[in-house]
Amino acid sequence: MTSTLRNTVLLLTALAVVGCSAKQASTAQTDASDPSQAQPASSQGATANWSATIDGAEVTGNGVDETQLGNAAFVLGGPGQKYGGQRYGFFTLYATPDGQLDKANLTMTFHFPPHAGTFVHAGTFDSCNCDMWLAKNVKVGDLAQFDADTVTITITSMSATRIAGTFSGSLTLSNDTPRAAQKRATVTNGKFDLPMSASKLTPE
Repeated sequence: MTSTLRNTVLLLTALAVVGCSAKQASTAQTDASDPSQAQPASSQGATANWSATIDGAEVTGNGVDETQLGNAAFVLGGPGQKYGGQRYGFFTLYATPDGQLDKANLTMTFHFPPHAGTFVHAGTFDSCNCDMWLAKNVKVGDLAQFDADTVTITITSMSATRIAGTFSGSLTLSNDTPRAAQKRATVTNGKFDLPMSASKLTPE
């Protein structure tokens, strides 16, 4: 994960204005043998739930916003695009009820291979082609952004319409917010059950 991409993702998360950075999704051809590449059905009325214990406190979120950019998953990338044209899964979790993204004071963003499996981030993106970022006090308080140190992301199921899994790990304060008082963050008991976004916009 490049520093530029990390900074872009974390800045968008901190400002919670994902719509402003959206662009048209790529038109890469799909592979019928790969359910992650199938076109998802409309997620209107779709349910999204996630929860985790972050620094000892239970955090939850649910609902999908109208743009389907938050609490909904994407498969991005493809020929001629970054990461050597490899496709990847991506989503941002917002700790807010009913998909009200602009009210979230905490967000978590994930990048992972677009299929079921367990991916262990052992200090570098290249160790698993996966990553996880945390932003705390996005709207109120001392903004603190954290990069993955040792993180485990498990995709238990993934289809054209839904994705579910678990996550946990330890994170270190990002250089983007070096003055934040909190220097490390711990995430345990994380789990998610999300729709695949039907939006023609993408979060990157």
